[in-house]
Amino acid sequence: MGNAAAAKRYHADEADTITIPPKDQLRTLFKAAAEQDDKGRSLAMVHVTAFGGLRASEVRGLRRKDLRLAQGEITVRQRADQWNVIGPTKTENSRRTVPIPPATVAALKVWLLAAPPSPDNLVFPNGAGKVESYTNIYHRLWTPLMQAAGLADVIPGDGDGQPDTVRPWFALHTLRHVAVSLWIEQDVKAKQIQQWAGHASIKFTLDRYGHLWPNQTAGRAIAQAAEKSLLG
Repeated sequence: MGNAAAAKRYHADEADTITIPPKDQLRTLFKAAAEQDDKGRSLAMVHVTAFGGLRASEVRGLRRKDLRLAQGEITVRQRADQWNVIGPTKTENSRRTVPIPPATVAALKVWLLAAPPSPDNLVFPNGAGKVESYTNIYHRLWTPLMQAAGLADVIPGDGDGQPDTVRPWFALHTLRHVAVSLWIEQDVKAKQIQQWAGHASIKFTLDRYGHLWPNQTAGRAIAQAAEKSLLG
């Protein structure tokens, strides 16, 4: 697949159809994140999004006291809006507790040792300890990370002082979709996924991600097995 085709494909997650990047590309992303900075910020943020399914606003508003690392959990209680103001979550259902795997716990522990002190107790503050803007995350972390991972189109500048334009193949928000897809892959029930993802309703979960559940062929196999179990 050429870069242009890949870019078109992965930008589809901005529409109604959710497209999950191939796992080999996601592994490349994690590898690049581990190498991008020695403080561990990039890797921790990628982990929290891809395995915890947090929205970018929730990552930006995440507090240290919301981490229950010994239990392998993150609680979501607040978010940072587009003006960098801390406030309540998007909906009541967005207040939730999400399980995270050991590698995510380890990545967070490394980052917390190096993170700037924050009056608001934030996990991912800016250099001054305040809320980091999404614009800064996109331009200073995400875009360079995707370029380093080879997951971006680079359009050369005009040679007259115009810098190159870097277009990531998919957005940071795509990693939230990755988290949901991984839960589905592990046969987590739709109601539990709704709760972990903080969706307003199970209908939204099924409408948004229903195509990621086993296909009709698998469904027919289950129906046939049920029939055999009862009728022989």
